[in-house]
Amino acid sequence: MSTANGKAKPPREKDQQTPSEQQLAFHHDAALGKSAVEIARSCGVSVSLVEEGLECSEASILTDYTSYSQRGLIRQTDLLNWICRESLQAWEASQQPQESTKVSTDGSGAESKTKAERTTRQQPGDPRYLSHAMAAMAAVRRIWRLDEPQPTSAAPQDDKLRVLEDEDWYGNSAHGLLAQTAAASDSDLEVVGST
Repeated sequence: MSTANGKAKPPREKDQQTPSEQQLAFHHDAALGKSAVEIARSCGVSVSLVEEGLECSEASILTDYTSYSQRGLIRQTDLLNWICRESLQAWEASQQPQESTKVSTDGSGAESKTKAERTTRQQPGDPRYLSHAMAAMAAVRRIWRLDEPQPTSAAPQDDKLRVLEDEDWYGNSAHGLLAQTAAASDSDLEVVGST
């Protein structure tokens, strides 16, 4: 089976059945607020057949929505990655040395001499591009929930390992430093508008 753009649709999983026209009609009636009993009565079928049909059609719709949602996440991620790449390329370009030429003339008439003076000035780069790149990277992390706390394992830890995790080499609390870093990075990552 092919779609409008000529590409083949991926096959459904074997245990997932495509709902029949009757099952889709059951789903339509249920979406209009009818109960399984009312649908069964109006179609002249058993309630269990309606319930099975609703289950099949809803599972198929859920699979389609989930697939569509995942494709949307991938498209958004690709776009954000492109924004990040473009921002980083613009950052590099903004660091390129800038050359300028100053032309001056001495005297007037035929005896005048033209003097050209070229200067090259190093550029520090426009930090707005880095802000845009960091904002795009933060958006990717939010989309894929990479910043959310990961579940900890229930396995007991060695006491020495626990001490190294809780304190850095200088005796500072690692958790406190992480919280300070996160708070500072959230305020520093605001996107600066172009002027």
